[in-house]
Amino acid sequence: MAWMVEATRIGTYPIAALYVVVVCLSTGAIGSACGSLTDTNATAAKYIGPARFVATAADCCQLCTETSGCTAAVFASYMCRLAYSVTATAPATDCVLLAVTPPTPVPTVTPSPALLESLVAITTCQYASLCSIDAVAQDFSCVTTTYHVGRCQSTQNESFIGSCNNASGTVSVMTYSGPGCRGVPTSVQTVSQLCSLVGGFYTVGTCIDEAPSLGATIEVLDCTPSFPLCQGTCQQSVYEDGVCIPNATNGTSVIARCMSSIVTIATFMDENCSTLIAPEVAFPTNTCYTDEFENGHGCFCTPK
Repeated sequence: MAWMVEATRIGTYPIAALYVVVVCLSTGAIGSACGSLTDTNATAAKYIGPARFVATAADCCQLCTETSGCTAAVFASYMCRLAYSVTATAPATDCVLLAVTPPTPVPTVTPSPALLESLVAITTCQYASLCSIDAVAQDFSCVTTTYHVGRCQSTQNESFIGSCNNASGTVSVMTYSGPGCRGVPTSVQTVSQLCSLVGGFYTVGTCIDEAPSLGATIEVLDCTPSFPLCQGTCQQSVYEDGVCIPNATNGTSVIARCMSSIVTIATFMDENCSTLIAPEVAFPTNTCYTDEFENGHGCFCTPK
């Protein structure tokens, strides 16, 4: 009996793009994996081992697709013979050439790298002589404000640009009269990157280059005294990273950003996040701290 076939095209499919199966005698239901060409049989092929017993042509087709290197097979009288390639064909009554389309490769999607946010943070503490952004966990008086490096942010009456000066070990904030950071700065605040006593407050500047967690859920908690902290009765505000959230009650809006070390909160005087009420404030990520009344506060991030 002749076993294998060669064909240049089956329907609209070129043979080079297809696995091939030849079915002699009754084919049965083949399924969606194979197209068919009737009255065609094989005369030569490079086989993979001996023929194997299978119940149906569909089983033979599946056996080929599951066998490494198999691109063709013949089914006849319940026997299935697999092959690496087809080399010749011939007409044959009651034989059906089946073409099995190779699986479509799944494209590899490379996620776009998250863009870094470059910020300078200025932290002031009344009591913590080892001042830092996360010192608020030990000293509730600590306050951190953040400013974008090279990007102007505006309130109604003034605007700000931050600058990180690692060579001199300082950070700077330039303040301008009116929005838009135009003209000559009205003041330049320069702060050491080492905690130092300035005007009665322990003060430190920090340079931050971190990628926000896009789409993350940010929970801001204000809780009654409890132990463990931030697990008592809490008032919860929920934000999505980088999304403007309007407050229809008072006409303001908020943008929160979640980074690995800090969460920033920017509050705007309008509902479309265009004009800041004051510079952004920052809190350590996923840290609960208490105020002077033992109330718990914290900003917690859940990645998307």
